Amino acid sequence: MMEVPSHAKQLLSQLNKQRSQGFLCDVVVVVENALFRAHKAVLAASSLYFKSLVVHDNLINLDSDVITPPVFRAVLEYIYTGRLGGSAVSACGAGVGGSEPGLAALLTAASYLQLPELVALCRKRLKRNGRIGPGRPPSVAVGGGAAALAR
Repeated sequence: MMEVPSHAKQLLSQLNKQRSQGFLCDVVVVVENALFRAHKAVLAASSLYFKSLVVHDNLINLDSDVITPPVFRAVLEYIYTGRLGGSAVSACGAGVGGSEPGLAALLTAASYLQLPELVALCRKRLKRNGRIGPGRPPSVAVGGGAAALAR
């Protein structure tokens, strides 16, 4: 068997390029008044939340009380690249450098959208920064979508 190690990375890179150009996008995600074009297959492969919605809908409205446009932009970038840059985290929060509020907002969004890898990444960064750990539980539910956040 022959394998090209960079194939998956190249494929995601091309899909991300297509997304940024609006090419072959078949779903629009609305957060407040911001519209985000994406590919149903990519969203469904990344998130159980989206998997349940994209089967029937081409337009998805997200709860702006849970997710803001800058946070969803960072989530979408993560879905398509597997990377979570510092600038994306900073754009999500309003504190010094934005990192702590940004990570907390991303953790909330990742939990709501059922993105377990992003939840783990946010929790790891928050734990490293001393924001969660023994005696300091996170302020959001993890892994249950909207129902978990309501609890």
